[in-house]
Amino acid sequence: MAMFETKDLELFSRAHRESILKQLAEQDHVPFPLKDAKEEEIQSAIMLTLRASGYDVLSTVHRYKRVRCDLCGALVWPKSGYGATKGLGDLLVTRKEWPGNLYLMADVKRAKGVLTPEQKERQIRGKLYIWRSPAEALRDCDEASKRFCSNAKGA
Repeated sequence: MAMFETKDLELFSRAHRESILKQLAEQDHVPFPLKDAKEEEIQSAIMLTLRASGYDVLSTVHRYKRVRCDLCGALVWPKSGYGATKGLGDLLVTRKEWPGNLYLMADVKRAKGVLTPEQKERQIRGKLYIWRSPAEALRDCDEASKRFCSNAKGA
């Protein structure tokens, strides 16, 4: 069960939507609906939380759907993967107040999701955030925003 879908948010008033997302973002752990969620459901909740908080979020993930085989007509999964370069994060996040072409790169993982060697390398070098909940994402983005905006003012 998906936690949120973009079209579902249109049913809520702006104030109600922001209230829901603020409550979700204030959780300091993976909330129950996300505990057993699929990675794409967690990613959706993170994207909605960040967008409601004023961040621009781009997804690098292309999720394939089943296609009909030309030969037999059966529904099959494409043979290729998700379409992203190894080690590339799932999300790129920026904010209009941030200087230049500055983006945070993050990978979304389930509570017990395992990093690939490429992701581990980028995380160690400080080039990749790993987010398992909207609260982690919002915390990291807010910290980065404070750092980037104060640096820009002092320059």
